[in-house]
Amino acid sequence: MNGFFKDRRTSRYFLASLAVLLLAIAGIGLLAAVKQRDNLTRVLMEEGSSLAAVLQVGGRNAVAANRALENLIAQRLLDNARLIDELAGNGRISEGDLLEIARENRLQKIEILNERGEPEELRPGRGPFAWGEMMRRLGPGSPDPERRRGPFGRMMEQIPREMREEMRQHMRQHFYSPLLEGKAKEALQGFGERQFWQGRQFGVAVRRKSAPGAIVITANADYILSFREEVGLQKLMDDLRSDPRLRYVSLQDANFKVVTSSDRSRLGQEEKNPFLEGILKSGREASRVLDSPEGRKTLEVAAPFLVEGAPLGLFRIGLSMDHVEAAWQNALRSLFLYGAAVLLVAAFAVGTIFSEQQAQMRRARVLEKEAEERHRLASLGNLAAGVAHEVRNPLNAIGMGLQRLQREFRPGSAQDGAEYQEILRVIRDEVNRLNGIIENFLTLARPMNLQKEPVSLSTVVSELETLLREEIRAKGLHWETRLEPNLPAVAADPRQLKQALMNLILNGIQATPPEGSLELLATPNDRGILLSVRDSGAGISPEDRERIFDPYFTTKQGGTGLGLTLARQIIEAHAGRISVESSPGQGSTFTLWLPTGDE
Repeated sequence: MNGFFKDRRTSRYFLASLAVLLLAIAGIGLLAAVKQRDNLTRVLMEEGSSLAAVLQVGGRNAVAANRALENLIAQRLLDNARLIDELAGNGRISEGDLLEIARENRLQKIEILNERGEPEELRPGRGPFAWGEMMRRLGPGSPDPERRRGPFGRMMEQIPREMREEMRQHMRQHFYSPLLEGKAKEALQGFGERQFWQGRQFGVAVRRKSAPGAIVITANADYILSFREEVGLQKLMDDLRSDPRLRYVSLQDANFKVVTSSDRSRLGQEEKNPFLEGILKSGREASRVLDSPEGRKTLEVAAPFLVEGAPLGLFRIGLSMDHVEAAWQNALRSLFLYGAAVLLVAAFAVGTIFSEQQAQMRRARVLEKEAEERHRLASLGNLAAGVAHEVRNPLNAIGMGLQRLQREFRPGSAQDGAEYQEILRVIRDEVNRLNGIIENFLTLARPMNLQKEPVSLSTVVSELETLLREEIRAKGLHWETRLEPNLPAVAADPRQLKQALMNLILNGIQATPPEGSLELLATPNDRGILLSVRDSGAGISPEDRERIFDPYFTTKQGGTGLGLTLARQIIEAHAGRISVESSPGQGSTFTLWLPTGDE
């Protein structure tokens, strides 16, 4: 792939392909990660909605149960008040009777009021307590304060007496007034620690029938409040506190005051914002994601608390998103790791494809160039063949004339005879040289008809050494052949193969200066034989090296430029390859590869 990265255009395509692939992998991975996070968030929202629905049902059941319980208590207290009114009208009730009725029915206080709202004096009775003891029972000096005191009573003890009396007077004004004024027959009033959904029906009053005034009864509600604590929403939220997925669960009233919460430190706080206001106004459930200062995310699901279609408040459920964030981080890590692995594999695959494509394109260009070269050679060969045929006949006539002159003409003197013979020799050599050139032209022009047979390279090289020994010796060259033993035979035309090797060796002889060296090496290689002809000549410049096998190109004076061209044509006709390595001043090495099979 070395040449692959040298091609800037291909490199740009390769990098662009990798960039597109990287974007595709990142996009698909991010979409999958986002979808996974959205799915987990949706599941979390569904859990929050389910819990909100459970709280809705629990809240409505609590409201219904409280109402039923309070109605039952109110009815019981009203029955007691009517009974006391009847007894008082008959004059059959005493202080002791009131105390006994209060004790038996677990009532906190019974009052018989006149039209001014003042307690009436009753006749003393033989009940377990006197009137003074009854009043002490209602005050801080009670002999059994823990039994009678509820949360409201304990809270009242912390208030100064003057303020406590003022509160009681205020309660009387609003509670008793309609009965004392004759505007109502019954009145109900809640008391003690109440939440907004728990009603106001723990104190009752009835207008007296026997005399102006009212009968007022209030009940000790400690056991009622304890029951609410055990079965109410606060108990449910306290139980939910142990769930690690829940950050908080709370209920706020219509004024956004926290009335129940899994976090009791938030009780009584007012938490108001546009998000909560919109939910209470629209009456629809909604959710949002909150960020804590520590960077942890919370999914809050808020739903209105509807009772008989009216919003009494809203539930807020905070769900931990730690597992969602952990899944998101894991998805990103997996995306990075898998994306990197896929990218590496894809880069290798794309690089291989591009490299193979480039190799095929290079081979196509080589084949195209060779086809053009063959076409050009064919054109030149056809032209040369025509010229050769026209020139060969005159050359034959000249050759025949030289033979007759040499046979029939005799110079007069010995000196003239020697000069005459020298002239004939020069003319004959030139005719032979021209005839050889014409033969090469004809060889290039005509298709090669190879007569292949198994050929031993050792035999061919030995014959060439015999033919060229005199030329090598005349120039004083150091000739060396290194043929590995047991070389396999090649399927070749022996005459053509000998011609190709002779052209390469003659080229080396001509390029090597006197006293230089010339080597021929042969080794098995890649289902074939690798032959190298190495000389110690002047070398070839890079510009000339590109054209060294072109027809008629030569760097030697008097050369035809056909020897190397013909050698390449012969080698390629045998399905072989030929190349040259050379640098100026470093000599040249011509390397050819021939297959050992009949390809």
